Amino acid sequence: MEQRPPVTHQRAGIPEVWLVDLEHRRVTVYREPSPGGYLSEAKVGLEGLLTSLAFPDASIPVARLI
Repeated sequence: MEQRPPVTHQRAGIPEVWLVDLEHRRVTVYREPSPGGYLSEAKVGLEGLLTSLAFPDASIPVARLI
């Protein structure tokens, strides 16, 4: 079952949500909240790097989170 960020996050205007999916060994990054949901969704695999909007100079390997 696909996970989605809580509706309260987008309504509150939280600019970015990371959902760690241990089963599929990836992280889904949601950005650009709107009343209907997040406009941007990216799945980042085990070999990928995550960079937060809040800390653009730092990256975290997905493998460190899984």
